[in-house]
Amino acid sequence: MIGSVGLRPPHHTSLIGATIGNYRVVAKLGEGGMGEVYRAEHPLIGKKVAIKVLREDSPDAAERFFNEARLVNEIGHPNIVDIVDYGVVEKPTGRFVYLIMELLAGEPLAGVLAREGRLLAPRAAGIALQIADALGACHRKGVIHRDLKPDNVVLLRGDFVKVLDFGIAKLASARPHTDRGMVVGTPAYMAPEQCEGRRDVDARADVYALGILLYQMLSGAVPFSGDTYGDVLNQHLTRRPEKLSGALGAVVQRALEKRREDRFESMEAFAKGLQAPGYRLQVPEMALPLPAPISVVTQQPTTLTQSAAEIQTRPARLGVIVTSALCALVLLGAGALWLRRTDTATATVRATDAATVTVAAPAPPPPPLPVVTPAPPETVRLSLATDPPGADVLLDGVVRGKTPLVLEVPRGDGELAVTFRLAGYKEKTRAVRARGDAALDVALERLAPAKPAPRPAKPAKPLDDDAVLPPNF
Repeated sequence: MIGSVGLRPPHHTSLIGATIGNYRVVAKLGEGGMGEVYRAEHPLIGKKVAIKVLREDSPDAAERFFNEARLVNEIGHPNIVDIVDYGVVEKPTGRFVYLIMELLAGEPLAGVLAREGRLLAPRAAGIALQIADALGACHRKGVIHRDLKPDNVVLLRGDFVKVLDFGIAKLASARPHTDRGMVVGTPAYMAPEQCEGRRDVDARADVYALGILLYQMLSGAVPFSGDTYGDVLNQHLTRRPEKLSGALGAVVQRALEKRREDRFESMEAFAKGLQAPGYRLQVPEMALPLPAPISVVTQQPTTLTQSAAEIQTRPARLGVIVTSALCALVLLGAGALWLRRTDTATATVRATDAATVTVAAPAPPPPPLPVVTPAPPETVRLSLATDPPGADVLLDGVVRGKTPLVLEVPRGDGELAVTFRLAGYKEKTRAVRARGDAALDVALERLAPAKPAPRPAKPAKPLDDDAVLPPNF
């Protein structure tokens, strides 16, 4: 039983420099609802991963933590973050549990919305369509996410979606982790049945949360907000959101119905609604459905698949083959002549009303479409981190944000000077080539405390004429 392990919160001590599994922790990336996330690297092969460490000292939370690893790997969807390992680490301060995940070179949707406000409808629908596909795969496995929000959606290059943080996911067939009346989730994105603390929360709660997320992408704000936790929950239960204009407004409205029976019955139905307006959705190629696997393969005979006996008997049958070929050519010529006469005779036909009907010749096949090679992206992404985090990042002398930070810069062969500045630490500048996506992790050096100024020496007292000097021998 996982809950029998004595767990203590690790947040009071730094894990930077520690080895977890086969990876050395090099920087802290941030904090989540259940733990802290670190960046780590394999010391031999250089593989970089993210490590999520449990912070809450609770056997039930630890069980949910390991449940996340199991559920994600059972689903196995390209739009869901991959978890490669989990375990328990012994430290002098106690034990703690961890997950090792793929390190995503992207930006949370929350950061994109904070910077851009609202998204164009085709882009928003393309992102929502990928999320619906990922959560639809979860629901088919009986898994309900229950905490979909912009912080749990990461956009990689080309808006390729990764859904993460299944820490409070519910397995529909398992025993409930929450008691009646206990609310689990993030208030702004919770379905009414979650706000009531009901035990029978099902996949339609994720439909509601995706509707809230789509509303936010299109309008720039969530439909319900307030000063207190209870104020937001009450609005989910009693208020109707303002209707959005445009073709996606009706899709959002249906997803946000108070009664779950009135919403889309599944993520598949939600996805059809997203595609109904006829937008040219901005969906990256990797997110498109894979073609159905080929179950039967007919092997065409070649000289490599035929037996040696069949190859050796070819000279004996050569005459028969040549004769058959000549007969076939004669028959083809006769057939072509007959078809030509028939076409000429039927090109003009007299109908009963003496009207002339002309049979149009078939249209020539359209020319093949030109092969267009996509141009390489004009920008690259720089993932910047410092130890400790929170340093100002300066590019060409202009502050661009604080670490950890993902910057988009023009692609080029020249070097960019990236400066890291944090009070109490030495300023550091690193040169980066923007040929492709890159990551830079800098350990800042603390400034030495200033030495006190030396005290002035006391002036020598002048000798009196009557003073007696000590003997100098």
